Amino acid sequence: MKVLIIAAIATMLVSCSSNNSFEIPDQAMIILPDVVTEEMAKYEIKQAIKAQQKVSEVGFEWRDTEKLIKIAKESLSSKRFRESLLDARKAKHQAINAYLQYEREEDAHERF
Repeated sequence: MKVLIIAAIATMLVSCSSNNSFEIPDQAMIILPDVVTEEMAKYEIKQAIKAQQKVSEVGFEWRDTEKLIKIAKESLSSKRFRESLLDARKAKHQAINAYLQYEREEDAHERF
């Protein structure tokens, strides 16, 4: 049950609305189950990579996003699933925030 809840939250994080912008639930980073499984960590890494690819398409990727994904993969291979999941979430949120920053700057350029 916890896996389904986490999967639903993660899907909401990287889903796009009709105007192609990310939707971010308020307390997404603090929701963490007591037990983190390998599947959960892998899922978060996949979501982080997906978000990173989206932001890199527009050329607005932040400095540490790729590093965090690499660290998450290393933690996963070392069976440190909690660390892996947390680093993947950080990377995903960096990518989401980078894309939001890109959108704001694009909107600002259109006004002037």
